[in-house]
Amino acid sequence: MTLNQTVTDDGVAVVTMHHPPVNAITVADTWAIRDTFAELAETPGVRAAILTAEGKGFNAGIDIKEMQSSQGSYDFLLGSGAACFAAFEQIYRSPFPVIAAVNDFCMGLGVGLVGSCDILVGVDQGPVRPTRGRQRRVGCASHLAKLVPPFKLRQMVFTCER
Repeated sequence: MTLNQTVTDDGVAVVTMHHPPVNAITVADTWAIRDTFAELAETPGVRAAILTAEGKGFNAGIDIKEMQSSQGSYDFLLGSGAACFAAFEQIYRSPFPVIAAVNDFCMGLGVGLVGSCDILVGVDQGPVRPTRGRQRRVGCASHLAKLVPPFKLRQMVFTCER
């Protein structure tokens, strides 16, 4: 994944994820997001940050190809969980507001990233999207709970509603 970071003259950091075709994120990418926000937290003059993505969709979640190619799925899941927790916490605890600028779909790990931000803007479609003729269940529902009321969350998870 390419992770671009720029800081404007007025102190707005823009962090852009780009990993064609659907912006799926590897474990290493997740640590890189954490490191980027840790670096921004120490950068003088940063007053706000925007987390966004380039290309098709905001985020398709964890990279399934990486998961399938790992020999020890248990170790992969532990490593992935640790990376997600670290990235989400770093974004959440940033000393400046973080805005998620979401384009099109956002699933799984992406929902966790968005749920860790302070403000969400630009959603074209919800965090659940049809795939291969069926609905995909939303991941990171605990983070989605920060964005929608509890009964709406349950409805979305159980019915695969957008």
